[in-house]
Amino acid sequence: MLRTLLFAVLMFVLVACGNAETDTPADAESSDDTAVTTTENDTDTDTEESTDDMDADAPLLTLSVTGNETFEFEAENLTFGCVEDEFTVTTPTASPNVSIYLPSSIEAGTYPLADFDPNVETSYVEGSAVVAIRGEFVAGSGSAFGTSYFVNNAGELVIENVPAEPGGRFTATLDGTFETPDGESITAIATIDLETSSMFFLDCEF
Repeated sequence: MLRTLLFAVLMFVLVACGNAETDTPADAESSDDTAVTTTENDTDTDTEESTDDMDADAPLLTLSVTGNETFEFEAENLTFGCVEDEFTVTTPTASPNVSIYLPSSIEAGTYPLADFDPNVETSYVEGSAVVAIRGEFVAGSGSAFGTSYFVNNAGELVIENVPAEPGGRFTATLDGTFETPDGESITAIATIDLETSSMFFLDCEF
């Protein structure tokens, strides 16, 4: 009788252990699945953050001059200003430098290039885009700041969007030829994508 009782207890223990061993791998698989899912989500998040960082660091203005390298201007080297009746887009840099003058009433469209005249009170020209470029683009010319190209301009400025208030974007492309008063010329292409800020909208008349 005692032997029968011990045998029954032993069988009960063996069955119980067998069930425990069978359940363990299933639990482990469930844990592994959870770990993989978490890793995939983290990877996706990191990729999105990395893409956003790249977009934030993208240049706001690029300038390509024939026969020379392409220059990139970041936010700290590019301003959009509106004072009274004039829009100004400029790179406050010594060399290279790009300056564009437009009436504040300008709208999206294609505009021929006009010459820059430093002797007039108003830099812009109605119905045109006034552009001046400075830089050491031709070897051995000009000072350390480069030569100024602003006369006999030919080409166009294509404006895609003009901001009507702070926070709006100014987007445009420039393609033209520019000369110095001595007849030295360059061909330049530029792209602009600039978000405006309130500090540059001073007494702006739309």
